[in-house]
Amino acid sequence: MQRTEINEIQTRLYTFGFNPGPIDGSPGPMTQVAAMKYRAERGLPQTDVINRELLEALRQDPAPQVAQAPQPPRRAPPRTYVQRRSDDPFESLRIAGDKFGRWLQSLGNN
Repeated sequence: MQRTEINEIQTRLYTFGFNPGPIDGSPGPMTQVAAMKYRAERGLPQTDVINRELLEALRQDPAPQVAQAPQPPRRAPPRTYVQRRSDDPFESLRIAGDKFGRWLQSLGNN
């Protein structure tokens, strides 16, 4: 087999989810194991031989459907409480002064 054909076998094995190792056109032991696993899953005769029959089987096998990863449930953003702004830039000082005045009055009532 030519190096380009072995490269195609490795690429196709990889796209089907079988790890052929480096896609380098060299039929190493990882490519042989991936070929055996592919054949076993497809009900083909068990052999680790990398040949044109394997290439044809891979070419005729329909493209794998890529599964979508499940999306985590969406969480509602945390609620934030924002005080409404008044048009009066001294409102917060006035409110603080009122509270302080009430506190002083409460001291005098004792």
